[in-house]
Amino acid sequence: GGGAAIVSNIIDPDGLGPLAPEAQDAAIELTAGTTYAGTVRFLDAQDPDDIEDITLEVAEEDDEHRVFYTVTGLAGVDVPLSSLDLDGNGVPLGLNFQVVVGAAADGSGSLRVLLSHFDDEPKGDGLTPSDETDADVSYTISAN
Repeated sequence: GGGAAIVSNIIDPDGLGPLAPEAQDAAIELTAGTTYAGTVRFLDAQDPDDIEDITLEVAEEDDEHRVFYTVTGLAGVDVPLSSLDLDGNGVPLGLNFQVVVGAAADGSGSLRVLLSHFDDEPKGDGLTPSDETDADVSYTISAN
């Protein structure tokens, strides 16, 4: 395909601290019957003069990371496990993914993006999040 890119940002000023993440954009509007190719980036902007792209570290340490995607409240929208990119061991990584929007999808919900870090425990098959979370944000999504 080749539609216009949809970009959405969430700023979390204190990481996993008490301040809630803030969406910088309106809801992500999806079209029913469409499959989207997605990528995710993680930036450390604690120092605005020195923004660090954490995505590079996640890619370098791919056997220690996994991005989990969960859609809630919007039937017919899915991020298939089979669409995730893989680490060097053939286990899901998830920096690249697809969002599949069924023809009957209509309404709104959320897309949770959870970056799990496997440091103290092995990643294994990558199907279960670890007990160490690097990032956890939810985007508002809608489809019609």
